Amino acid sequence: MPDLFPQPKKFLPERWTDSSPGPYAYLPFGAGAHVCLGAAFAIMTMKVTIAMIVRRYRFALTPKARIDRKVVLTLVPARGMPMTVHRQDGAFNKSNRFA
Repeated sequence: MPDLFPQPKKFLPERWTDSSPGPYAYLPFGAGAHVCLGAAFAIMTMKVTIAMIVRRYRFALTPKARIDRKVVLTLVPARGMPMTVHRQDGAFNKSNRFA
């Protein structure tokens, strides 16, 4: 829909940086009678992929990172979560755990 998303055929991931599409503007798997046949497979693939990544890598907040909450539909980090990626070594920093 070019009226909602300029240059719809171009791959522009930055368009989502400051975009807040309405509830019917972005439906990655469609809805109703037009729902994607592969939606369940895609979601399962994402879960397996994330599990494999977490087994191999450890994510740590960058030093002095400030995480503020923002309420949209659910709670989300207001400015993202700056992190560093390390090979999995089991060295989890307990001081960064959320209470």
